[in-house]
Amino acid sequence: MTTAATRPPAGGPPGPAREPEAAPSFVERLLKPARPLRLTPGQAGALAAGIGGFTLFVGIVLGPSVGLLFLAALVGSAVAVVALVVPWVALGLMVMLEFANVSGVFEERSPVSIYTAMLALGIMSALVALARPQYRARIRTRWWLPVALYVVYMVSQVPSTLQSAAPEASANSLDNMIKDGVFLAVMLLLMQLANRPWMVGAAIVLAIAPIAGLTAINQYVYDNGTTFGGFSNIASTAGASIAAARHAGPLPDSNFWGRFLVLGLPFALALVHRAGQAGHRLAQVLWIGAAMLVGLGLYLTQSRGTFLAAAVAVLVWIIASGPTVRRYALYLTPAALVGLLIPGVGDRLLTITETLSTPAYAADASIIERGNVLEAAISVFRENPLLGTGPGSFGSVITEYAALAGTGPTGTITATHNLYLEIASESGLVGLAGWFVFYGGVVALGVSAVLRLAGGRRDGRHGVPSRALAAAGVAALIGWGASSIFLHQSYSRTLLVICAFVGWIYSTSRSEASLRRPAAADATTAAAVGLRFGMVATALTTALACVVAAALYAVMERPTYVATAELTMQATADTYPGYALDVRRRVLFLPTFAAVIEGGLAQSATTVTGDPNRGTMTVRSVAADPAEAVALRDSAVLQADGIVEGKGLGSAYDVIPIAIDEVTEQRPLSNTTLRVIALATLFQIGLVVAGCSWFRNHGRRGARFT
Repeated sequence: MTTAATRPPAGGPPGPAREPEAAPSFVERLLKPARPLRLTPGQAGALAAGIGGFTLFVGIVLGPSVGLLFLAALVGSAVAVVALVVPWVALGLMVMLEFANVSGVFEERSPVSIYTAMLALGIMSALVALARPQYRARIRTRWWLPVALYVVYMVSQVPSTLQSAAPEASANSLDNMIKDGVFLAVMLLLMQLANRPWMVGAAIVLAIAPIAGLTAINQYVYDNGTTFGGFSNIASTAGASIAAARHAGPLPDSNFWGRFLVLGLPFALALVHRAGQAGHRLAQVLWIGAAMLVGLGLYLTQSRGTFLAAAVAVLVWIIASGPTVRRYALYLTPAALVGLLIPGVGDRLLTITETLSTPAYAADASIIERGNVLEAAISVFRENPLLGTGPGSFGSVITEYAALAGTGPTGTITATHNLYLEIASESGLVGLAGWFVFYGGVVALGVSAVLRLAGGRRDGRHGVPSRALAAAGVAALIGWGASSIFLHQSYSRTLLVICAFVGWIYSTSRSEASLRRPAAADATTAAAVGLRFGMVATALTTALACVVAAALYAVMERPTYVATAELTMQATADTYPGYALDVRRRVLFLPTFAAVIEGGLAQSATTVTGDPNRGTMTVRSVAADPAEAVALRDSAVLQADGIVEGKGLGSAYDVIPIAIDEVTEQRPLSNTTLRVIALATLFQIGLVVAGCSWFRNHGRRGARFT
């Protein structure tokens, strides 16, 4: 009898019994990534119908406004829950709300601060994400650099705060800086955790482009008859050579809204470039439309500083994005020149020259008043060069220092309208150095990212940042800095969003493994060589242009000597003194008397200009010899009262001199000389650029990247 062999179990010999796994804790279950919620079309429709039906019921029972509030609260709660566990949602909301200034629009209508609520949501979202390993792994090296640079700037403000002329204002300014530092740190963390750089650029554009569209609808459809709930404000309908009302979007000032648009314009161009490189024609058309809306919004600000800053931002983006973009931009140069012929652009920019070519009373009042404010700020800096008068103190000391500087009227302006003079006057050289460490350091991080991404993919596939996107961050920063020549510090959180973005791009470019390939490293090296070559070429071109302009100016313009004197009108006993002396409010009074005096002089080399702002008339005699200039001036001063008497105006006023100035040497720049210098300088720049291009092309020796 045989027995069958028994076969061992398929799984091998039994091992030791496994201990049962411990059940996950509540915190682990909470932080565990949730599976995406998938609903069938029927389930989604049923859910939407249920929500809509209940909202309709609430609206019928309690009123339409309560129903809308219920729906808004329901949607807002759902979005907040999603943002709490998905960092890129919280990041996108914070970016869009900042660039749309939602907090400012609803500041008086909302029981709570929208900004504070969103910042709290962002902090909680970052903390929840940091508790999960898959999100912590996204944090790259050197992500904290923008915060460190900002801390340097904050520390530089402390000495001037301690000896401030306005302690309360300085304390509030420092407190706001600390809050902004927290905001910057939160934005940096969320960008690291979200890891979606293109989403940040898209959020900026999608926030400002629709609002720019609303300003256009308000201008051309509603004839500026609405504000669209506070998102399409009209700052002013007055201004020299304006072609439309000055739209301010969701802000009260069109100049600051223009700075928002300048920040977003390079990102719109980068998104257009990405869609074109990837071959997504529909997306490219949509982003082109968004970029055109941003451009239309820029136009409707009618802000001269905004126009110039936007041009600087676009130029920087074109140069930094690489040779392909530069070639395309070269073809579009004629379109840019034609744009200067649009009413409200070129003629609006030409009004800046009124400060040199027309009397102060006839020039654009905003330019004159800002110039007077800048003189006051310079006076503050001269008196307090090291530490200034304290952060936020300029509005308190402007009256005192304007009087010391002898400036004209400043109107209702209490800010410098120049960021750099604001910092210099309020914080001195110490604060100015701290600012340039922060701002210049972030720009340097952006330039480093542009160079390293020169070897990356052009279209930023799979969400990876490209050189064009990094260039958008650098261009936005430089455009903001250019616009700040005409504006003071305000709405600083939009700048901090860009600083956080540039810091994120920098940390990504330093840690991205694909950029360490030999080809990518070669591209970075070639781009760095190209940057150095461009900087040297730019410096050389600028130096030669200055030499050419100075040489032509010295040859074509001969020195002249100018003698001036100040006159005023003194009321006689035959008139009512109070009314007679009120010549500043009657704008045409002094210019009229000045024209009468000048017309009665037999000499053509002497002019008389009336300035209602100061209540004086200026006699100005020009001659080739100092003695001759003095003789002409003195003769005009002696004749002035007799000319007024001869015209039958002497019964009310006597003309008296109040100041005799020293003779000065001048070389006036005539229009003919200016045109010759401009043409010669452009020709010289063209020759230098052509020579540098030839040298660069022949020196590459087969290099594929620049």
